[in-house]
Amino acid sequence: ARDAFAVRNIWREIEALDGKIDANIQVQLFSDVNRFIEQITRWFLQQVSHPMDITAAIAEFAPHIKTYVGCYQDALSQSAKRAFSKRYDLFKEAGVPNDLAERVASLEAMGNACDIVRVSLQTKLPVKAVAELYYELGSRLQLGWLRGIIGKLAAETHWDRLAIKGLVDELMREQRRLTLDVLTNTKKSTKPF
Repeated sequence: ARDAFAVRNIWREIEALDGKIDANIQVQLFSDVNRFIEQITRWFLQQVSHPMDITAAIAEFAPHIKTYVGCYQDALSQSAKRAFSKRYDLFKEAGVPNDLAERVASLEAMGNACDIVRVSLQTKLPVKAVAELYYELGSRLQLGWLRGIIGKLAAETHWDRLAIKGLVDELMREQRRLTLDVLTNTKKSTKPF
């Protein structure tokens, strides 16, 4: 996860902000990055066959993730764009440099990258086209809203937190499955979707 998304650079840039921005914002930046790494690590552990060849997994996903990074903003639904802008503005107002604020604010969208890349590889369709459908389905089914509700559930114990993360992961898997189903059924049909 760290290498596929080049997270080391983000960590270094956040560390370089010591004494330059509010410590609470710096902690939030680290927290967002760590939550993202945990999410992507869980994805690879659950979705890549075992025993996992890490080098092969990085080689398979990294170039497509790079493509996704270059096009994801065009594919985002309106609600996802609003969530991104809200995070970006919060970090900018706190004095976080533009590029770093954008990269950390985009981590929520980056959390979908592996699912989108997986569907792209399965269907042999461009990453951007898959991303557009993925976000459109999420918007129409209000899956972002549902993820938000799940994220607000009370988590008093470690097991509660694991259950909540499991629900979010399962919801994302279903969004991937729906995207794949729509694309697969559309290819079989002569009718446009």
